[in-house]
Amino acid sequence: MKKSIEIIATYELFIFYGFFLKEKSNTLKYIFYFISLILIIFLILAKEYRKYCISGILAGLLALSCFNKQNAQIKSILPLAKAECIYCEIISSPQKINENYYSINVKLISMNSKNLSCYANGKIKVIVKSKIIQNNQKSKTIIKEKLIETNQFFLDTGALIYFYGSFDKSINDSFTNKNPVFFVNSFLISEYKNNILRMRANFRFKIKKILLSLSESGTLLVVLLLGSKDYLAGSLNLLFQRAGLAHVLALSGLHISVMCAFTQKTADFFYKRKNHIFLMILASTFFVFIAGTQPSLVRALLFIYIKSICSFYGINCKKGAIFYLSICIHILIQPLMAFSVSFLLSYSAVFGIMYISPYILELFNNKKSHRISESLSVSAGAQIGTIPFQFLLFEYFSLIGIFSSFVAVPLISLFFILGIFAIIIILIFPESLIFFKTILSFLYEVIVAVVRFFSRF
Repeated sequence: MKKSIEIIATYELFIFYGFFLKEKSNTLKYIFYFISLILIIFLILAKEYRKYCISGILAGLLALSCFNKQNAQIKSILPLAKAECIYCEIISSPQKINENYYSINVKLISMNSKNLSCYANGKIKVIVKSKIIQNNQKSKTIIKEKLIETNQFFLDTGALIYFYGSFDKSINDSFTNKNPVFFVNSFLISEYKNNILRMRANFRFKIKKILLSLSESGTLLVVLLLGSKDYLAGSLNLLFQRAGLAHVLALSGLHISVMCAFTQKTADFFYKRKNHIFLMILASTFFVFIAGTQPSLVRALLFIYIKSICSFYGINCKKGAIFYLSICIHILIQPLMAFSVSFLLSYSAVFGIMYISPYILELFNNKKSHRISESLSVSAGAQIGTIPFQFLLFEYFSLIGIFSSFVAVPLISLFFILGIFAIIIILIFPESLIFFKTILSFLYEVIVAVVRFFSRF
């Protein structure tokens, strides 16, 4: 099974990435044609694997088709340079760029000028000043054509909203433009796409409200649980980067792994393994739904789904097969994300853990301290696996992350679990807030001290 999935993945990844990379330079183009020739020869000669080769080719072409469809140019009668208002759906939670600006990905529904209102289609990025968001905490909302005031501000995924402003001044006066940016002066929330997304926004708002009442420890929990760095001090963010722990602040498979471990431990009163699997799937799915569909979270969720299905039906599926099957499915469902930093680093880290860590463990394994050797080998494998992409994307890499992760990750995992437990208890018993605030604040100070120590190297 592993070999067949590897063949499918090889053809799919080559076709998907190859068609983009061959346009970058003549050297890459010649490499593309050379590898194409090898894969064609293999397709002809290896009759027993031919169906897997063809499946990989079809999957790659389908992924390319999905990419081109999602990355299509904006379609509208109104020239972008004349647009003064856009009506759109928010497709991802607002992300803080810096202290002054937020970035929001939206899907266009219509565009308006002074004299014209027309249909529009396409995905764009919206840039909103932090002051505008802060000044609209008490936002105006239109519900059933009635303008009302609401004390709850839910600028989140699924909101249908009017943004007033203009497109980037550098665009030409054309009717279509690829990946333009709309700069916002003001906005007006219309409604939510559906009640499920409205409930999600309300739930995220309530969680954020509880966490922020936990003082500074709550700001870190907001990052770990919701992926929002709005309230995290920029200095602390920099310390995490210098300590090689930036991946901890990005929602990743680590968070889902901790969530699943917590779920399994708290579900020990179920004696059947299938019940554990069901609860693990339910908890991880709910976490991704609330936190968002970042590539690293989707990757971890796909791993859990595949592994759980195989375990449920008694299928012997090796880790390598799960890895390749996951990446094949992921590119099909999120083709635009296949070039993102989160996607590339997430899969390269897992690749390092699976294929590099065992060799490191063999070199430094000590029976008396097997757990320490195993933890260090996993950390080292993940860091080494990401080195090529760190060089390519950032032109640097930090080996200090091997040791800082070994010390900090267990502390942050404990902090993460206590945060989840605190939310549940505080929702039931609000008076327990002071108790959890004390414990979490202490653990937060320990984590900051550890991060500050490793950031000096």
